Amino acid sequence: GQSVQTEFDFGKTPSKKAKAKKAVEKGARHNPGVVTVTPSGLLLHTPNKATQEEIIKVRDQVVADHPEMKPLADDALHVSLVNQRLMTPELVEKVGEAASIPFELTLKEPKRAVEGDKESWYAEVNEQAELDQYVSELLGINPDLDRVYHVSLANKTGNPRQSVAYPKQHHPEPKKAEPKKAEPVPKPS
Repeated sequence: GQSVQTEFDFGKTPSKKAKAKKAVEKGARHNPGVVTVTPSGLLLHTPNKATQEEIIKVRDQVVADHPEMKPLADDALHVSLVNQRLMTPELVEKVGEAASIPFELTLKEPKRAVEGDKESWYAEVNEQAELDQYVSELLGINPDLDRVYHVSLANKTGNPRQSVAYPKQHHPEPKKAEPKKAEPVPKPS
């Protein structure tokens, strides 16, 4: 039969960016129990069904106790592993189609986080060291060492993007492609 050319098939080896794009397109954003890369480049884990049910119970209790907060939708509940600003095409390419975390995640008590206009409730994952090791083994490096692994549960709008991404720290600065130039030293007068 005849072969159909795709945007990636021109007789050349696809670029790293094209391979990364294809890997992201294959990954379903919220496939329970699987680690995926979202179209924006965020590396995340959607917990398996049993863990998800526990998270939903905790989220619902937070909203009952704090009615001013809006719950995140069931399919938006996830653990971010690496911020999208830190995921290079080379790192995206290393994420397999069916990567999964080989251990159960358990949660600490929910806490409130505030950053500027954002306010959200989250639960930290107990397995911080295990997730650090997992990300390092999956990618060959952990580019997001400031991350406190957690599940955002509720915020003012119910939109996951309105949750505090780094509840205990400031956002990391994106890695710069070019080194900073040294500032000229003023001459003594």
